[in-house]
Amino acid sequence: MANGDNLILGELRNTATSTTRLEGNVQGTVLRVDQEAPAAGEAIVAIGGPGWNAIIGFGGTSDSVHGGSGIAGQGGSGVPGDLGGVGVIGSGGGPTNDRGDGVWGVTNSPGHAGVFGFNFGMGPAVRGYSAVATPGQRPSPTGNGVGIEGKSGGGKGVYGAATATEGIGVVAEHTGTGRGLAVKGRAGFSACGSATISARRSFKVVNDPAVTLDSHITVTLTSDPGASAQVLWLQRQVGSFRLQLTRSVVNGTTFTYLIVEPFSP
Repeated sequence: MANGDNLILGELRNTATSTTRLEGNVQGTVLRVDQEAPAAGEAIVAIGGPGWNAIIGFGGTSDSVHGGSGIAGQGGSGVPGDLGGVGVIGSGGGPTNDRGDGVWGVTNSPGHAGVFGFNFGMGPAVRGYSAVATPGQRPSPTGNGVGIEGKSGGGKGVYGAATATEGIGVVAEHTGTGRGLAVKGRAGFSACGSATISARRSFKVVNDPAVTLDSHITVTLTSDPGASAQVLWLQRQVGSFRLQLTRSVVNGTTFTYLIVEPFSP
């Protein structure tokens, strides 16, 4: 069919070489597509050109006047308790067909988030699994990857690993009196390490780039120093700290340390 012809239903291929635009003046949906086959497939499939988006949605009255949602998706029937579907799925492909990230949320706003999750019940607003794909089953945390990752490259970031001294990797806040952060299972910290005080020495200097002049450093002796030697004080410098004991140790003495920073929003 050529440009200007009618859209033919049931036709395997309708072609056009210029934009086709549908303008509606209705109180409700302008275009609706239902899939009613007993063994139904997708209602709409869109494929973008190389490097282009398949679908773009603008909320509001036009592509320049925003306000509503660009794209809204609802899983199941919408009845409370119906877990039969997922509102939005973004797939980045698989190990042999790595097409990219599943979902991107992007904004240049100083106060709004790139990705925001609401939960009006008791469950989490945002959940991330590292999972092994099992056909026909919902994902479960069975993988060995990272459930949620985010990075800040400077300024005040809010999700992930900071790469600049003024950046904040993760902010977890409870606006009441509850916990700001709860960890179930083991927790790992890169600013946690170990060292050894040599026999007949009373101090140890530890080099660690995480140390600042404001760092709080917790030290635990993990072997017997002998001679009743105990931790006396710590001297902090940028990039290192000195652990001083009350007296020289008899034996080589191992210890672990954890470095954390004070924080005020």
